[in-house]
Amino acid sequence: MSWRWEYVVYEMYKGLFGRTKERRLRVFNDRTDADGYVTNYLKLNPDAIIRIQQRVPWWD
Repeated sequence: MSWRWEYVVYEMYKGLFGRTKERRLRVFNDRTDADGYVTNYLKLNPDAIIRIQQRVPWWD
């Protein structure tokens, strides 16, 4: 069985009492798709803080 990495895009934000929280935006199978999504997301929300995590597909 073969598998590939998947890429999860998170947006960081301030939660209750100023704690940093993160919101999962999308999951991609290809890094270039994730990069394109982040580029377009930052055009709409220039102050957003984005994190991309590379993970194994069955890990959630």
